[in-house]
Amino acid sequence: MHLVIGASGGVGRALAAALEGRVRVRCTEPDDDLVAAMDGAEVVYLSVRLRDPLARLYWNRWVRQPHPYLRQVVDRARAAGVRRIVHLSAAYVLGFQEGRVTERTLPRPQHPYERLMAEDERWLRERDGVEVVTIRAPQVVAAGEPVLTCLARQLAAHRLLLPGGGREIHTFVTAADLGAALAAAGVRGAPGVAYLVAGFRATWRDLVLALARELGLPPRVGWLSYDLTRIAASVQRFRAPAGQECWSTPFMADLFGRPYLIADGWSRRELGWAPAAGTLEAAIPELVRAARAALSSQEATPVRPERPTGSRLVRPRPGAAEHEAL
Repeated sequence: MHLVIGASGGVGRALAAALEGRVRVRCTEPDDDLVAAMDGAEVVYLSVRLRDPLARLYWNRWVRQPHPYLRQVVDRARAAGVRRIVHLSAAYVLGFQEGRVTERTLPRPQHPYERLMAEDERWLRERDGVEVVTIRAPQVVAAGEPVLTCLARQLAAHRLLLPGGGREIHTFVTAADLGAALAAAGVRGAPGVAYLVAGFRATWRDLVLALARELGLPPRVGWLSYDLTRIAASVQRFRAPAGQECWSTPFMADLFGRPYLIADGWSRRELGWAPAAGTLEAAIPELVRAARAALSSQEATPVRPERPTGSRLVRPRPGAAEHEAL
């Protein structure tokens, strides 16, 4: 029996659909009783987002601790006799590097978000008594994904300013393709190995303009100096306590203002997986569903925008759960 943690999220739903008909599937959420959920499970898929890329996080090199929820999952998995844990991580643990990122790229995480995700991976790999397979995904196109949620809401509210105009090429993957990759890792992945997955390449500007066109919104996307944004973000991170949500972090400036290209040929061959959405046009239906979910949830709980004009992706809601399903 295969257990999907975070099955209500976009990636979790896609993962459960990919497993359906092949194995017995049980779905659960992070707040549910893990002891009961893992009873009889052979493979556990952790498809929840434990780290928030929009949060102002803090990294202490002298206190290297994994996310508390990982400890719970591993302890419960050992007690239940689970054979394998498939962990959803981020390709950004490798850092923003020149050229293409491959499975052989040496990790060079710089930002707290990247370092914390890398620490979670390291801690999981060193656990005994259970196999761990890691999937490193780039920016995910899925309902509930925090960056896309913020983009959709700010685009609908007012003009959107992106560092560098969002013109650098980035790698994306849809929830359906990522769910299929996680399912393949649960069956064919090698223990202790981290696999890269990539769906399609596009610029953030093209993605936002395509979204505006499909939703009938004005294409109000402007340019913001990447260098000045990076400097301002580096200064602002010292002006708020760790964990406070704010888009203006150096990681978010790099996410929109620097290229990130992934070559995942080896992972595709090893997992026997390939993306169904290899272009932006093929990913538009899922992109539109994610944006409509973000806008509908905002209408249910209206929030006053923090900036009336020229938004630089201020996070639209003040609080967030410790972990959210993608």
